[in-house]
Amino acid sequence: MIFNDPRFEVANAKTRKMADIVNECSRCQLLSIENISLGETVAEVPKAVDRLITKFSSSWTHSLGINDLYFDSITYPLRKHGRKDIRNISAGDGSFLALSRIRSGLSTQVATVAEPTGLQGWQLADELNRAFAGEPPSGFVTQPILVTVDVLNSASDIYDLGNEIPYKQRYRSIWSK
Repeated sequence: MIFNDPRFEVANAKTRKMADIVNECSRCQLLSIENISLGETVAEVPKAVDRLITKFSSSWTHSLGINDLYFDSITYPLRKHGRKDIRNISAGDGSFLALSRIRSGLSTQVATVAEPTGLQGWQLADELNRAFAGEPPSGFVTQPILVTVDVLNSASDIYDLGNEIPYKQRYRSIWSK
């Protein structure tokens, strides 16, 4: 199951990539791509859960979402159907609610893919410095972090998982040249 908001090209690109990966897996089956607006998740996800449980029953074992918002509203509807077994992973932003949910272990969301919250600020400062100095863009692309309960339990600050990606040290070394 993939949850998508088709209004955004970045969401569609994430969904296409997730679908490609699921379809390459010989043990996996993509049951459905559910197009639900991010602004409607609170109202629409519970309805979708009722419909999807009826349609797919025990075939539904995992969900992927383009954003953590889909999983803000999914746990209770799944529990209503006795489905504590479905595992949810977001290719979202690592929202505070998602990180708290994952850390607690009480949710069906088991992971989110995120970046350290301060990374874009550091990257923006670096790219602006480069542009003002007439230098080319850095081309730096960070590797996202798969945030699980183990990562959260080992992190000193759930708001900035920078220990996983030493971006501050990298930028400081560039700027000190």
